[in-house]
Amino acid sequence: MEKSLFWCITLRLGLAAALVFGIPAVVRDGVTALGGRVAAAQDAPTVPAVVSHRYRIAGKVRLLFLWAGSDRVGTARITWQQDSTVSAISLLIGSDPQRAPRGLNEWGYLQERVHNHEAEVFGVRTLSDAVSREDVQAGAGEGLGPQRFGAICSLVTTTTDRARVTTVRNPGDLSYRDLPRLLDALSTSAHWEAHQVARPSDAEPGFLTAFARLMGSSVSGAGPPLSSVAYVYQGKVYDLLLRHSEPTADLRVGESAFHNLIRARYTVRERATGRSTQFLVTYGSEGALAGIPGEAVYQPHWWLRIELSLDDGVDVPVDPASDQHLLRRTQRLCAAAQSAG
Repeated sequence: MEKSLFWCITLRLGLAAALVFGIPAVVRDGVTALGGRVAAAQDAPTVPAVVSHRYRIAGKVRLLFLWAGSDRVGTARITWQQDSTVSAISLLIGSDPQRAPRGLNEWGYLQERVHNHEAEVFGVRTLSDAVSREDVQAGAGEGLGPQRFGAICSLVTTTTDRARVTTVRNPGDLSYRDLPRLLDALSTSAHWEAHQVARPSDAEPGFLTAFARLMGSSVSGAGPPLSSVAYVYQGKVYDLLLRHSEPTADLRVGESAFHNLIRARYTVRERATGRSTQFLVTYGSEGALAGIPGEAVYQPHWWLRIELSLDDGVDVPVDPASDQHLLRRTQRLCAAAQSAG
C-alpha cells in the first residue's frame, strides 16, 4: 500500500482516536492515585507532582484476511500534573513532518486544568476535509499548502460548560513543535462560535479527567470500580462506559514487558444522539504502572485499526503547558475567546 495514503488515513483518524487512550492517573474529590499510591491533595508537596509517558502510534489496514501497516506512524505524549490546588491532564499527539512520508503533518493538543471541580479546557488540532480513503488519496498528491486548524476554549463551572470554538488558516507549515506560532494565528481570530450545555452534577469537565477517573477506579483500592462516568465537551454531554474488563498476564511492546495487566473495552456515547465509539485499553493493575495503559486499540472501520503503545524511548515534544509562558498565553487567549463569545 502506498505510504502516503496509509499515513494520511492513520494520522487523521489516530488524532481523534488517541483522545480516548492512555491517562496516567486518576483525580477525584481531592484524592490522587499516581503509580498505585493514593495521597490526599492537602498532603501534596509544594513542588507539583508530574507523570509523563510517551507513546508510538501504529496503523494497520486490512488486506483481505491479513493486516498490513507500519509500527511507527506517529507519537504522543500524555502528561499529568498535580499540586495542592490544581490537577491537569494533557495530550500532545502527531507527526514530525521531517520524518513523515511526503512531509505530511497531522497533530493536536488537548489540556484540561481542574480546580475545585471547575475546569479550563484548551485544545487545537489540524482539520481535514477528507472523509474516505479516496478523499485522503486525492489529498495526498496535492502537497503542502495552507493548514487549517480548529481550536476550543472551554470554561466549565459546576453547572455549565461554556465552549468557544474557532477555525484559522496558517500560510506556513506548523508541526506539533510549533504551538507558539499557532497561538499567534489564533490570537487574530475575530469569531469564536459559542456552544453551551448544562453540566450534570456527576459529570467530569472533560474526557481526559473522565477516563482517568473511570480507569483509575479499578486500581486505586478506594472503593468499588465504576462502570460509567459522564463528562461534557464542546456543549455536549457524553457517557464513558466500561463494557468489559478481564485480567491478562503479560504484554510485550518492543523490548519492554508489562505484567499483571487489565484489558478493558470502553464505549463513548453522546447522550443527545446516541452515537457511540468503542476502544480497547490494556493497562497496569499495580505498582508504577497502575492505571497507565501499555497498549490501546481503536478500530473505526473494518479495514482500519490504530494502536498506541507505551514507549518512553520515542521522540515526542515536551508538554507545552510545562512552559509557564505558553500556559499563560493559552489562558489569555481563552479568556479573550470567552469575552468575544
